[in-house]
Amino acid sequence: MLVTVTDATGATTTNTFPLRVSTLLQTAQFSNGTLGSTYAQTFRILGGTGPYTAVQLNGQLPAGLTFDGATLTLSGTPTENGNFNKLFLVTDADNQQLFFTAYLFVSGGASTINISNSGNLGSATLNSFYSTQLNACCAPGSITWAVTGGTLPMGMTLSTGGLLSGTPTLVGAYTFIVQATDGNSANFGARQFTLTVTPLVVTTNPTLPAGNVGTAYSQTLTATGGFGALAWMVASFNYLPPGLTLSSAGVLSGTPTQSGQFVFTSNVADAFAPPRVVSRQFDVSIYPAGQTPAVVQTQNASFGTWSIGQIETPLSATGGNGSYAWSIVAGALPPGVALRTDLPTWFPGGSSAGLIGVATTTGTYTFTLRVTSGSQTADQMCTIKVVALAATEYQLPDAFADTPYSYQLHVQGNAAAVLWTATSTQPAGLSLSSSGLLAFMTPTAGSAHLNFSITDGVDTVYTGVNFQIYAVNITTPAVLPNTTQNGAYNTTIAASGGAGGYTFSANSLPNGLSIDPSTGAISGTVSSGPGKFNIQVTARDSNNSSYTKSMSIAVVAVPAALPSVNPYGSFIDDCTIGVPCNRGVNVNGGTAPFTWTATGLPPGMSIRFSPAATLSWIAPGDLELWGRPTMTGTFNVQV
Repeated sequence: MLVTVTDATGATTTNTFPLRVSTLLQTAQFSNGTLGSTYAQTFRILGGTGPYTAVQLNGQLPAGLTFDGATLTLSGTPTENGNFNKLFLVTDADNQQLFFTAYLFVSGGASTINISNSGNLGSATLNSFYSTQLNACCAPGSITWAVTGGTLPMGMTLSTGGLLSGTPTLVGAYTFIVQATDGNSANFGARQFTLTVTPLVVTTNPTLPAGNVGTAYSQTLTATGGFGALAWMVASFNYLPPGLTLSSAGVLSGTPTQSGQFVFTSNVADAFAPPRVVSRQFDVSIYPAGQTPAVVQTQNASFGTWSIGQIETPLSATGGNGSYAWSIVAGALPPGVALRTDLPTWFPGGSSAGLIGVATTTGTYTFTLRVTSGSQTADQMCTIKVVALAATEYQLPDAFADTPYSYQLHVQGNAAAVLWTATSTQPAGLSLSSSGLLAFMTPTAGSAHLNFSITDGVDTVYTGVNFQIYAVNITTPAVLPNTTQNGAYNTTIAASGGAGGYTFSANSLPNGLSIDPSTGAISGTVSSGPGKFNIQVTARDSNNSSYTKSMSIAVVAVPAALPSVNPYGSFIDDCTIGVPCNRGVNVNGGTAPFTWTATGLPPGMSIRFSPAATLSWIAPGDLELWGRPTMTGTFNVQV
């Protein structure tokens, strides 16, 4: 059957579908059932030659019911309520067939609650975070959720608020029953869910490149994970654009014969026994010969809320001839921000420009953004908001495996007290309090990143922090005991964590001192002149895990000399308004330990020094200027 639809502009879509005419007829539709009540219903088939048999092809039966294909009977006691649609195939003695969909509604009886999610939750990717919100209606009060049967995938939980989430760690098809209740045990809804955990990941964008009628088309669908060769096929009762086929290697190819937008689902399976399968819906537009798709901006019209400072956000479009030029045709961008095409490497593929710069002025900015491709243009009215509210840090001091870690995050430009909320998946044991205290009870070695939002009741900003977690820790304080010129010296570096069996090394020690690789003892007779020596000490365990710590030894002159201070490098590099800034000031000479004060700092900046936590590249005893400046200008800082 060839069907064509034409819209009000004259655009058409044509596709071909099978329409079968059978000699068989099914006359008995399923009657409604009731949760917890016995149910039985038999199909009544007319025509053809008996006996008849039937099989269920897809869809999900209510939990508690089974279908007997020999007697054509659905029976049992349903333990879930809701709407259920199933496709059946009936075959008579002469192999005549009838496909039909049967509809069944199971009421909750006296219960008013009905779970609205489909029983098939699709697939979750192995070792990747998954989250879906379950929903129900028609309760007089709040609804509480619980699993009452079956098994959730390992690594996943269901909250009392109905959020099914977690990181599944074991492949398989999981079936479980969820109950939603309002606190009255007699008033509940139940639904059986299926969630498949698979190692397969479809990596092709769901929107495929457009094609043209009469022009050869080829696009390869791709997936990763699984075992052995992957095989693709079009899902049952889905239809490709006329003229195209899909090979088992995932190549969608051919010469389109009809125009239109086509949506279809494909399955990809690996070679495991039984195969692991994942489905993905794709859409592809086929245009008449010589036409190009309409150009469309694909980023949101709202670019959100940003703190004063660095802004880099991508622009992207589809359609047209594939080449895009961007312009502002009305309104204005924030001062310091411009349309640019020199894009950072972390922008997503398909980005053709960006709003990039350093925003210096708060406000809500409205502008019309135009993209041009060939003779086509597309305009979009956009907004971006720049606020003073900002989190100060982006890089935190180092942490160590299995050692409790805490750090108080800081905020500036807030109009009132700030609420901190984590917005990314957190490793087990990591928490962020509403006041911004980050705590990690049992860190695991590696890199850590936490995204969060801050809100002061007026504005909300989304940002994040990074920190590094090391297996090996040097536990000796960073400021080592002082020594004097020509004096004997002996101190020992201690390490913990990792596999033990440490080997020690150090560089930039004062002349005459060395470190024992086995014991970590730094000893000798100092022959260097006076001053503070910034050294790097490394402890390496038997598994080759290591940590390098900045430490310092002050060689005190006899008689003692005054300390001197100098910026790291020949001068202090500029900071940028609204951008986290960390600069170092060195102290030399004098007698450690040192304390620091500073005046004249730019607004938003402050100081910190040992024994307080500083960034790892600040030498012990030196001064770290840190923060997020909120004002431009030249500031004469006295330290």
